[in-house]
Amino acid sequence: IVFLLIPFIVFSQTEENKRKSVLKKGIINKTFTFGKWDEKGNDELNLTYLGIIKNETTSYKVMTSLWIWGISGRATSRILFYDINNNYIGEYYLTMSYELPKKIKCNKLYFNLNDDCKGKTEVSFEKGIPKHLLLNCNKSNYLASSFGKN
Repeated sequence: IVFLLIPFIVFSQTEENKRKSVLKKGIINKTFTFGKWDEKGNDELNLTYLGIIKNETTSYKVMTSLWIWGISGRATSRILFYDINNNYIGEYYLTMSYELPKKIKCNKLYFNLNDDCKGKTEVSFEKGIPKHLLLNCNKSNYLASSFGKN
């Protein structure tokens, strides 16, 4: 078990350094790719800084993370939140890579989802970071994730 955990521990440490480098650059909606996934076991990390969401009391830097790993090309998708000084606050885990938000506009995250949601949906951060990320779709609400730290 120890041998299986070591690659994930090492990856998470280097991933944080990569996240901070993207945050420091501050280029909105540019995806930075680290590595190149292949069937030999190499992984790929795509980080996109979406910008800053503000509310009455604070500001959050928001970034998406798509990590492609394993011989079958599995993907781990997350929405990452940092304070204005680039300190990690927490994240939402998402099931599918297409669920990642595409932009920030008027202090809201905008998502382009499948036909069940008729294209676009948004999440407001007016009252702070919601405990649950709830995307409103046509016939029902879709819970993507709960907010937490990894």
